[in-house]
Amino acid sequence: MATSTELRSRRAISTSTTALGPLTSSRLLLRSYTPDDAEPVFDAIEETRLSLLRWVPDIGSRSTVLEVRSGLTSLITAAANHRKHIVFGIWEPSSERFLGEVGLYSVDLQRGVGELGYWLRQGARGNGYVSEAARMLVAYARSTVRLRRIEAHVAAENLPSRRVVERLGFVVASHRRPAPQWDGTVGDVLIYALPARHLREPSGISKGRRVFGFAPRHAGAATGRHPARPPAPICPTARVA
Repeated sequence: MATSTELRSRRAISTSTTALGPLTSSRLLLRSYTPDDAEPVFDAIEETRLSLLRWVPDIGSRSTVLEVRSGLTSLITAAANHRKHIVFGIWEPSSERFLGEVGLYSVDLQRGVGELGYWLRQGARGNGYVSEAARMLVAYARSTVRLRRIEAHVAAENLPSRRVVERLGFVVASHRRPAPQWDGTVGDVLIYALPARHLREPSGISKGRRVFGFAPRHAGAATGRHPARPPAPICPTARVA
């Protein structure tokens, strides 16, 4: 028999997985996670481990499928309970291959702000997948979640990640000291912001249902503070590993 805690977790997972997306383009499928995704996600982490350990050590340090499944379950439950994190796995529909992750974190609906995060497996890089996925999510954030400002926290020396957000129109607004648990051993962390005029929905993207039924909210000023993190997230930060 399941305990009351297990039953609550299952209900939360069920609610979350039916509430998000999916988003599709001609090349990509963005959909919410289920615990059954643990094995393909682990395979991607294993393939990309050295890079992940440098840029996002909390992901790179997950050494078993069980640890990945635990992280996914915590992320799914937190999304259902707190509705502050909107996270999609990136999949290639033609091969059903898991490519990486893109998400919005520390979403504040009253102020209309959130933080963009992403990572891509080693073997999928160089194809523009993460830029395309990030662009899709930005459009979703604008049209469905009604965000007016999106930030991305990027290590200054992580040039590939900086190029991704700069191509999307993000500009450096501030900086902060690194938090080793999330940022690894890096120098300065740049806080990029996407001005409201860049929040446009690109063509060729099919939207899913409204995220958790969010209603439009008015925006406010975003802070430069390092956002609070959910328990054991799969991807808590805005960097390409």
